[in-house]
Amino acid sequence: MSQSSKTEAGRKRAIQTCLGTWQVSEKQKQKQKLGLRPQTRLSPQLEKSCLLLSANVSYANASRDLEVLTGMKVSHSTQQRLVHRWEFRDLEVKEEVTTISIDGGKVRLRTPKGEASEWRDYKAVSLQDQGCAAFWQENEVSSGLAESATLGQDNYLLR
Repeated sequence: MSQSSKTEAGRKRAIQTCLGTWQVSEKQKQKQKLGLRPQTRLSPQLEKSCLLLSANVSYANASRDLEVLTGMKVSHSTQQRLVHRWEFRDLEVKEEVTTISIDGGKVRLRTPKGEASEWRDYKAVSLQDQGCAAFWQENEVSSGLAESATLGQDNYLLR
């Protein structure tokens, strides 16, 4: 690690990476070169991997899959904390949009054994090649995003 960042000074802290646990200096120079955020024990790449897996499966399954793929254990509760503290940017429309896709559905929430299942609504909006956004229980926001896009000449509504 010290060879890549060219520094060794300072108190060491353990950082989990996709390649194992590394000892990293607390000095600002090494943290900056490695792209480490304050008060985190995961490398940026491992954090991205956690977020990607958590977006596709449950936190428990993301934890299990990450261990299979990298050999690193990151608990389901840490997976959830990462998702909840992450700041997701708003989708910005920069060009004229000729294709908008809006979809929605229901998601079943886990409930204790013996209790009735809970279902929640979600919406997803895709603006051509400019980006996608998903909304949980926020129907007004998803339709507002589609309405705010600068549309091309020919638009068709399919139901």
